[in-house]
Amino acid sequence: MARTRTRCLRRAGGLITAVTAVVLSVVTLPAHAAPEGKKLGAGEPCSVGGSHLVTLKAG
Repeated sequence: MARTRTRCLRRAGGLITAVTAVVLSVVTLPAHAAPEGKKLGAGEPCSVGGSHLVTLKAG
């Protein structure tokens, strides 16, 4: 009887762990920022393709 109870508790613990992992992965949304601003100097002869500089607003 003790073995049956232990097996049942292990299964319940595994099920709870799996359900928690699924719920947390669904609730947590990916962080994707919308592109903002404009690219200055893109396409100029001395620009480096595939790279850019980021400037932050003052304040």
